[in-house]
Amino acid sequence: MRKLRPKSLKEIVEMYKKQYDENYQLWDGRCSNDVLRELLALPPKASSKQISDVIGNGGWAQHVCAECSTYFSRGVAFGYDAEEVLVCYSCIRKALKL
Repeated sequence: MRKLRPKSLKEIVEMYKKQYDENYQLWDGRCSNDVLRELLALPPKASSKQISDVIGNGGWAQHVCAECSTYFSRGVAFGYDAEEVLVCYSCIRKALKL
């Protein structure tokens, strides 16, 4: 088990570069280079919302809870690698009350 923290802009930029080739045409008509340029223009401590607004969804800047399927920035990861399960603090608190 390990604590999850918000992803940094630097981590997200690196993940984005690995995911998309240069000049890749995205589903929304934009080019991957344009999105990357917008990400790099954000302040180093950009919020999850700012990052999500540039990319177009919350999945890059936040984690998705395996229990309630909502995006979250802080929670707990159980397991390892492919078997890892991410759970938000809200669901953990609910489980503790059972």
